Amino acid sequence: MFSPSTSIRTLIMALAALWAVSACDDGKKKTTATAPAAPTELTATATSPTEVRLAWTDNSDDETGFIVERSLDGVTFAELTTPGADATSVNDTGVAPETTYFYRVRATNADGDSDWSNVAEVTTPAVVVPSAPTDLTATAISADTIELAWTDNADDETGYEVEISSDGVTFTNVETLAADAVAWNAGSLTPETLYYFRVRATGAEGDSDWSNVASDTTLASLAPPAAPTDLTATVDGTAQITLNWTDNADNETGFRVERAEDGVNFTEIGTTAAGVTSYDDTPVAAMVEYSYRVRATNDDGDSDFSNVATAMITFLNFPNFQAATLVIGQPDFVSKLLNQGGETPEAYAVSGLYGNPLVHNGVLYLPDYGNARVLGFSAIPTSNGASADFVLGQADMITNDTSADATGMNGPQTLEAYNGQLFSLDYGNSRILVWNTPPTATQAPADFVIGQSAFGSSTGDCSAINLSGPEGFTVAGGKLIVADAGNNRVLIWNTIPTVSDTPADLVLGQNAFDTCEINDEDQVGSEGANPTARTLNYPTDVWTDGTRLVVVDYDNNRVLIWSTFPTANFQPADVVLGQADFFNSAANDDDQDGTSDTTASAKTLSSPYFVDSNGTQLFLTDSNNHRVLIWNTFPTADFQPADVVLGQSDFANDAANDVDQDGASDDAPNEQTFNYPNGIYLYGSFLFVADHTNYRYLVFEAQ
Repeated sequence: MFSPSTSIRTLIMALAALWAVSACDDGKKKTTATAPAAPTELTATATSPTEVRLAWTDNSDDETGFIVERSLDGVTFAELTTPGADATSVNDTGVAPETTYFYRVRATNADGDSDWSNVAEVTTPAVVVPSAPTDLTATAISADTIELAWTDNADDETGYEVEISSDGVTFTNVETLAADAVAWNAGSLTPETLYYFRVRATGAEGDSDWSNVASDTTLASLAPPAAPTDLTATVDGTAQITLNWTDNADNETGFRVERAEDGVNFTEIGTTAAGVTSYDDTPVAAMVEYSYRVRATNDDGDSDFSNVATAMITFLNFPNFQAATLVIGQPDFVSKLLNQGGETPEAYAVSGLYGNPLVHNGVLYLPDYGNARVLGFSAIPTSNGASADFVLGQADMITNDTSADATGMNGPQTLEAYNGQLFSLDYGNSRILVWNTPPTATQAPADFVIGQSAFGSSTGDCSAINLSGPEGFTVAGGKLIVADAGNNRVLIWNTIPTVSDTPADLVLGQNAFDTCEINDEDQVGSEGANPTARTLNYPTDVWTDGTRLVVVDYDNNRVLIWSTFPTANFQPADVVLGQADFFNSAANDDDQDGTSDTTASAKTLSSPYFVDSNGTQLFLTDSNNHRVLIWNTFPTADFQPADVVLGQSDFANDAANDVDQDGASDDAPNEQTFNYPNGIYLYGSFLFVADHTNYRYLVFEAQ
């Protein structure tokens, strides 16, 4: 039941509500405002020790942005960033290595925030830095430079930082180097000053610890040395130019030698030690004018250059049957007596010659095989029958005793000089004597011996150290090459020995250092039936310019040529002279039927012995044909004929001392003939020939 008062109140309230609705009705549908939908699938990925990448799914289309929060414990979160609408990822670059983080994200708009996404958890990795370098050393190498070196212990570094300090406490960066660096020179330093250094490796994620601290004191300052003066260049033999100069400094550490072939464009070709005032340039080519200059050097710099000196080895023109201009060992060209008929040697007489003489620093050294000595002349004689000024191997000029000690000899043959040393082959003692300073006084003792273990020993043996009756050798391009005749091989030392008992590095004619048989192609330790391109039968001499190698193969009646210097044991030759192929060995076999012909020819040989060359021409003693053969261009083909003959008027004649060239030996020689020539040596425009059985040296001068 309604009471009057209740009905009236109820009616009034109903009418008021109806009015309110009517007053605001504009005909449009009304909706209630709501917050955006929550993002889902939140992930957190550590992309480095100091960065995390967040990504989520955006499930709303009305957000104005997102709120990202981060926590260290998963409970207490703090706002990290507020990316804009439609964002689905963000990078957190403010994290620390080896730390666990929790993340959540929610969308937001003007009507409020969404619920939080799932919580994503991530742990950042540790920082990987390269291993620290160790073993840092600091070595002063001059007044303003210290050399640093260290051990690189890392394989992932991006580079190295070098720091310097004057007190070992406060360091500053001085250099940044590339990866894998293990050394660096600190320059522009103050003389006589202590410096400290440390090094560390750098990496993409960080740097290593520092190395140990290394220190050193720079050297005292030196003034650059004074320039050398009075430089001279002298042709010395067939392929060598010798330089000499005056040393005007007392503080040099050495000298630097430069050469030019055009007089303008110089390049450094070698150095010498302090106080050394000569240099041998070998091998050099004929017909090239070389220009030289020298300067002194020390740690503080180089001196000015010396004067420029020039020299040239010229082409040597010799006509057939040319006459000698000088005789040594006999009073005239028609005498031929051993020791000039005397019972004992004299300073002007010789006996039984073998090997090549030598001119070095103006001194002429003549091997006198039969008298067990080397005769020394202070200068090349200018008249026949000259007397020597000093003698090696004997105590005086009138004795010829044999000995194997440091002052004795037994059959000396070829001599060579190289970089201030003198070498002499001593056949009967199976050795090579070495003087560290070329002797100019009688019976000067050698300093050491090659081919024997010590002075006093003379036994021949087949090994990498020993020789057996060596006949010839050469020293060129820093190598020692020996014709070890009794062992049917050639030994090569790639570096010239400085002490006795130094083994050879390479052997030709054999495959190993303990096999020494004749023409042993299959290396079974017995003589082969015939030669090949790599076997030998009593090799007697060698020549090289550092590239080509010539070997005289005496008992195979041929000369072998390697076009490029051998690098392996038993390496075969490329070219053969005296035979048409590598399998023939008969003397004077022009038709190559395997038997000797009745006469010689320009292509054949009979017991060739010694060889020399100026790099362009080849000179060879053809001993049993009693002649010297000359190829005016270096041979490159098998059986290539010679161009010039000395000792005979043509290539067919082969008799000893055949003055009238009727094919028969005459009683006496003359200035054009030989009797078993063997040694041969070029010096400037002179050609020396050892005329063995005429007991003399003949000297020819190129025309």
